[in-house]
Amino acid sequence: MMLLGARLEKLRKVKGFSRQELARLVGRDHKAIGRWERGETTPRADDLVGLSRILGVSVDALLGEQKMAVYI
Repeated sequence: MMLLGARLEKLRKVKGFSRQELARLVGRDHKAIGRWERGETTPRADDLVGLSRILGVSVDALLGEQKMAVYI
């Protein structure tokens, strides 16, 4: 099972976002995105909601609770 950080990085790349772009859209620093992807920290609930909207997946998919389907 893929960890949250790995899923986040994969989705970010599939959608064509740099860490800087995703950070700007979520309202966080690009370093926060890197820490999330490396599993050093975990996004807050409101960040998970924002990430799910931006990346086109459910929060459950980000957390690994359901199969990931990316909507482009």
